[in-house]
Amino acid sequence: RPGHPPRQRQPATGKIAVVTGAAQGFGLEIAQDFAAQGGHVVLADMNVQGSEKAAREINAKTPNRALGLGINVTDALSIEEALHRVIRTFGGFDVFISNAGVLKAGSVKTQPEKDFDFVTSVNYKGYYLCVQNACPTLAIQHRAKPDYWSDIIQINSKSGLVGSNRNAAYAGSKFGGIGLTQSFALELVE
Repeated sequence: RPGHPPRQRQPATGKIAVVTGAAQGFGLEIAQDFAAQGGHVVLADMNVQGSEKAAREINAKTPNRALGLGINVTDALSIEEALHRVIRTFGGFDVFISNAGVLKAGSVKTQPEKDFDFVTSVNYKGYYLCVQNACPTLAIQHRAKPDYWSDIIQINSKSGLVGSNRNAAYAGSKFGGIGLTQSFALELVE
């Protein structure tokens, strides 16, 4: 149109993202922004009602952009079922954002083992299981179209770079997440 700048394509247009831990906090903000930038987003969370409500709110602003569903990142079958639903709904996905995380602070002298296990299971093992289940789909999409690239993103923390007093379980899981990311990158770039 004369006198008007050309419309620019939004960065996420045509992309589909899966965001874990998306019923609230960082995950919700990531999902909202992705939809606002023209993408479709799957809000995956153990809080199914929260993820469905958040998806409805996104869809009220940007129609047909969001899907809320349940996922337990510590359970490979739950991840597999969630990704199966994503594939049935959208045909695949372009970005997997591993955001789900928990924090239970406590002294190494007194923190219950169950709290340590819970933090490690969600923040470390959960990330591992998500990547393990997401990467086959992304690899198939790349094989079908060799110039196509996808992304796996882990949301980490400053505690993944520097120890955290009376918060070893969390810091350890976040340090571990960085090690996983570096290792996954070396393997999955193929």
